[in-house]
Amino acid sequence: MMFMNRSDIYEAINKYGRYQRLGTYQYKAAVILHYLSEAVDSCSDGWHSWPAPCRAAKQLQQIVQGTEPTPTQYKKAVGAVKAFMTRNPTVPRLHCLED
Repeated sequence: MMFMNRSDIYEAINKYGRYQRLGTYQYKAAVILHYLSEAVDSCSDGWHSWPAPCRAAKQLQQIVQGTEPTPTQYKKAVGAVKAFMTRNPTVPRLHCLED
């Protein structure tokens, strides 16, 4: 299972933000990971101990750690997180996922 901890996520946000690549899918994926980890931490033992959100965010983590994806790959990765959010109503909604 792929797992990016909080510092990995912050590093990705800083990396893509520093180079003025704020519109890239990698930056957007890092921001979604940040908000997802915060939401999961607020309603469970934490991002690090609940494997379901991490599995749902696997594709986003691969985007952040890899090369810039196609729009279709990005939408598929975001869709997996949206599906997780739908199946787990106790997790606070993420406004960054709204269309």
